[in-house]
Amino acid sequence: MDNYPISVIISVYRELQYVEKCINSLIEQSFKDFEFILIDDRGGDGAYEKAKSLIENSPLAERSRYIAHDRNRGIAAARNTGLATAKGEYIIYLDSDDFFEPNLLEELYTAALKYDAELVISDFIREMPNGVPIYAKDTFAEDVISDFADRERYIKEMLTSVKGCALWNKLIKKELFLFNDISFHDNMRDDLSVSPILVCVAPKIAFVHKPLTHFVLYNVNSGTFSFNHLPFVGNALVHLESFFIGRGMDYSQIFLRYKANTKRKMLLHPKPEMGLDQIFRLYPDVDSALKRGERLEPKIQYQILLLLALKGNKIGFYIYRLVLSTLLNLKGSI
Repeated sequence: MDNYPISVIISVYRELQYVEKCINSLIEQSFKDFEFILIDDRGGDGAYEKAKSLIENSPLAERSRYIAHDRNRGIAAARNTGLATAKGEYIIYLDSDDFFEPNLLEELYTAALKYDAELVISDFIREMPNGVPIYAKDTFAEDVISDFADRERYIKEMLTSVKGCALWNKLIKKELFLFNDISFHDNMRDDLSVSPILVCVAPKIAFVHKPLTHFVLYNVNSGTFSFNHLPFVGNALVHLESFFIGRGMDYSQIFLRYKANTKRKMLLHPKPEMGLDQIFRLYPDVDSALKRGERLEPKIQYQILLLLALKGNKIGFYIYRLVLSTLLNLKGSI
């Protein structure tokens, strides 16, 4: 197979209801000079087979490769597999329940060439459960940034959830991964653990001020809605904090608040997959800050929840959690 400017990588795992729209958004791309890597992560629901059939019966067939894991290995391993296999100068990942605008590759690659950028980021659309899409601004006002101060500003906005960490609206020069030894880890939230580092090491970042990716939020089977992803978020935060400290960048207060927010979500989750004692003991640095009297949660009711966890008061915690869930209608929507 010839080398292409772009490699598009999709891992498929149990997205039978959504995968057709995802694959069709690739087939319909106005920019044709890309390779497609489809990874079977052994979901077993027929989604991979459906995706492969759609590709094989489209003009994209001759530019596609198929990789099957021997077992379900998770999204981090699948993304590493795609990265190791990709021949493109640039890569972009897409989740199999989300989809691209037809001009995404053309717009991002044009910006990469115009500005000689190692990373290109676009805005995106949140596809909400109520059917009303929301425009999400993931770009700065500038068309391109290169100064460290601007990149640091973007990183801080990522770590405070003003900007997103998802990879599906980011065209990334493959050498950023290779030259900086960046990879995905099985025990971490994959996009969060990688995107801020990519922004840090990219000499030049271009922005396309158009919503070119559709982020599907009506898929309740997505890992985003499960308890299991929350400990992975915590692990990613520890990883990022270590990376930035190594670079002399102190984001300790930002990380403290992110950890507190993650712990609060775990404490309120309707279907926790971890014992309460385990959750209470998470993030000792958060507990230390609470003991010093620091306000880590903007809402007082959440601050009280963290303090009850700090004290290890199970009875008080359960009573308070029940009242909080009832009054604020939080159950199932944290």
